[in-house]
Amino acid sequence: MPLKVAITGTPGVGKTTVADILEKRGYLVLDLNRLIHESSMDIEKDPNRDTHMVDLSEMLELYREAPEHDMVEGHLSHHLELPLTIVLRCSPDVLETRMQTKDWSVSKRSENLRSEILDVILVEAMELDTDVYEIDTSDMEPGEVAEAILEIFHGHIEPYEPGGLDWSEFTEDYMDT
Repeated sequence: MPLKVAITGTPGVGKTTVADILEKRGYLVLDLNRLIHESSMDIEKDPNRDTHMVDLSEMLELYREAPEHDMVEGHLSHHLELPLTIVLRCSPDVLETRMQTKDWSVSKRSENLRSEILDVILVEAMELDTDVYEIDTSDMEPGEVAEAILEIFHGHIEPYEPGGLDWSEFTEDYMDT
C-alpha cells in the first residue's frame, strides 16, 4: 500500500491552498472537510463556537470508503492515524492577519489563535501512532510549503522534526481575546 499523508493544522495555516498546488502537481488529495460536508455528517452546529460538530468514529468510517488518494487535507485529518502526519503551523501574528480575510467571527478567530499557541493539533497528532512532522508556514510562499511537504513525503525529514516551534511569546497578546 502506498504511503498516505495527513496534512493538518489550525484553520488558516494554508492547508487548502497547498493542497491545491499538490493536486496541480499530480498528487491525489482528499479534502476531508468536503467529504464530511457532502455526507451531511457535519449537520449539527455548535453556535457558541461557530463550528460544526463531527463524530470522529463516523468520520473514520466515512474515510474508509473514500476514493483513492495520496494525501488527506483537513484540520481533523490527523485523527485518521495515517502513517505520516504533517502539521502546518503559523506564527499567531501572521495567522491573525490571514484569518482577518475570512468571514469568521471574532470568537472563532480567537479560538483558532489560542489553539495554535497551545500546539493543540500538534499534540493531538503526536499522541497517535503516526510519524509527525511540522512546517512553519509563517514566512513561506504556498509553493515552498508544497515543496517542504514533498521533501517529507520522500523521506527528507530532519528539518521538520516536531517540537521546534514555540509560540508562547504570544500568550499575553492572544490568550485573553
